[in-house]
Amino acid sequence: MKPLPKPTDANGLPLVPGDVFDLCLTKMTDTDFHDKLVSIRAQIVRGAVDYDARAETCDLHQFATSASVGDVTKAEMIKVYNQRFAAAAGPGREVYYRIRKSSPNDRCPLCEIGTANTLDHYLPKAQYPLFALTPHNLYPACTWCQGARSSGAITSKETQAFHPYFDNFDDAIWLTAEVEQSAPAVFKFGVSKPASWNDLKFERAKWHFKDFDLQELLATNSANQLTGIRNRLQNLLDDCGAAEVRAHLSEEEASWRASNMNSWEAAFYEAAASSDWFCNGGFAGV
Repeated sequence: MKPLPKPTDANGLPLVPGDVFDLCLTKMTDTDFHDKLVSIRAQIVRGAVDYDARAETCDLHQFATSASVGDVTKAEMIKVYNQRFAAAAGPGREVYYRIRKSSPNDRCPLCEIGTANTLDHYLPKAQYPLFALTPHNLYPACTWCQGARSSGAITSKETQAFHPYFDNFDDAIWLTAEVEQSAPAVFKFGVSKPASWNDLKFERAKWHFKDFDLQELLATNSANQLTGIRNRLQNLLDDCGAAEVRAHLSEEEASWRASNMNSWEAAFYEAAASSDWFCNGGFAGV
């Protein structure tokens, strides 16, 4: 999964939580609601500072869930996010769009498959309304990852999934796959522990894989990939034998690995090349 730089404004400067909050309050005609929101501005700003400090040490689970921020209810905070930040005509839409477009090639940083066509909250806004508008709590995501992830409270270090702004899970190979001998062949993906990782990082990687239901997503993509390359592999097997099939698969793995060491494609091709059954025609079963 890919780390991302922290979001910036149009001038390349870090987004200031207080400024983002103020932006969402501009041109608000309901003066009573406006004044109620202004009354919690200091809490929003302090919360964002505390958020960064705890995110750096993997301690976001220490935040308690809540039903309000001061006198502003959870429902009201969600309303501000939906109507004044995420909505196309909302005053904060430009910031929303900048964060959404911050992932290279619009790829979801959580699965690296889907298009990042929405924003998601690391600490869910329904459980943690204090951070509904905190820029570092918002990251680009695809609809699969947004829908698959659990929306409950985070209760421990181990159940803190990869955070695009504060974690680097792309420093060693951890995504693996193996071929199951069936017709058609099935690729089962999983997580292995690199020697350079401690136990906590490994547990978090496993949680990320489970929480975003990546096995189902990657298995579907690998099935499509196999359909597309099956004819090519059959021609190689018929003309040159299993050794040439393996060599081709290994070359594909090396190419994908050079681009992204933890791409599902790299894991797919490594598993395929490592399977004698697959290289000897197992790929052909339907």
